[in-house]
Amino acid sequence: MHYTETAQAILLLTCYFNKSEVKDVRPLTPLQYSRLAVWLHQNNYSPASLLKGAEKVLAHWQDPKPGAKKNEITTERLKKLLARGGSMAFALEQWTKQGVNLITRACANYPQKIREKLGDNRPPVFFTIGNLALLNQPAIGFVGSREITQDDESFTQNKAKLAVSQGFVVVSGGAKGIDQTAMLTALDEGGSSIGVLADSLLRTSTSKAYREGLRDNRLLLLSAFYPEAGFSVGNAMARNKSIYALSETVLVVKSGIKGGTWEGANENLKHQWCPLWVRNNEQLGNQELIKLGGQPMTEDFACFKTAPPVFTQPESAINDLFAIPNSTVNTPEKTVTHINPIEIFNQQTKGAYIETQAEVDAYLKALKEELQAALEQQQRITMG
Repeated sequence: MHYTETAQAILLLTCYFNKSEVKDVRPLTPLQYSRLAVWLHQNNYSPASLLKGAEKVLAHWQDPKPGAKKNEITTERLKKLLARGGSMAFALEQWTKQGVNLITRACANYPQKIREKLGDNRPPVFFTIGNLALLNQPAIGFVGSREITQDDESFTQNKAKLAVSQGFVVVSGGAKGIDQTAMLTALDEGGSSIGVLADSLLRTSTSKAYREGLRDNRLLLLSAFYPEAGFSVGNAMARNKSIYALSETVLVVKSGIKGGTWEGANENLKHQWCPLWVRNNEQLGNQELIKLGGQPMTEDFACFKTAPPVFTQPESAINDLFAIPNSTVNTPEKTVTHINPIEIFNQQTKGAYIETQAEVDAYLKALKEELQAALEQQQRITMG
């Protein structure tokens, strides 16, 4: 399969091509690649420009967010990544023979829901096996622990059957436990499923359990990590974002008060990628997620088409704080003290890294998001 120069450049900058590279190469993270992509665009370059004339392009490069050496995007790092053309060509040939396709964030068929919800933090590349058309269909996500009881399994099967009967694709993470139960139930019921994998795309695609679903175009396996990647906690945590972004709503079947399910659900509550259902049982993690804003789901729940309410705070309540720097506005109803973001930025960072207005704007955005989250949490507590 032929890949455009833009796709090749994105691959070189953001992917591993074999396991031996893991110790020696540091591909760009999604946020780092977004930083580079913005710079390229602002300077009238494209990712493909790096293949045609890297020396010329990178002669002007300076990381707009220099910091810890581990995270800095140096010219040397970029050149080392771009020099792996041979490794990339060999890997692509092997992966293509095994049925792997790939989508970069520059492709028209990149998942629109992930593009919109994750923004600059979206994976630069997805490796896929199966029916890409499933990405455009409404889906219900299922997440939960690997260690489950018969009761957990039965509940998951019942709700996965319900999702299929109501026309939804079932999305999950492909791990044993809740993930596999939901996915296999959907396929057994004649429905469709998407497995968002944190590792081993190639190995998973050869599983007997998924063979029929792939053959019938009712299954899509995709991963933001190269097809031979082994498991890592970091990859599993990053994978959770895509499950929530692809789903109309997500059901947490079983969660502890730590671990991947817990962290993923909390991250979704913070960013509001989609509404969150939580099985209402005695599981401690489940009860804590309900307290934080998840909607409790009882055993007799019967309609995924009615989304749970999303806790939101009026935007004006946040914007009021930032309208006029260094001033106090008095009205008959309230007194609002406005915030000077530059002053706060200086206080918080001791004046470091204030080089552009963009830095100030980024900090202001982060501060507003923190205040929004705090107000939402207070609202949930008030509502009981």
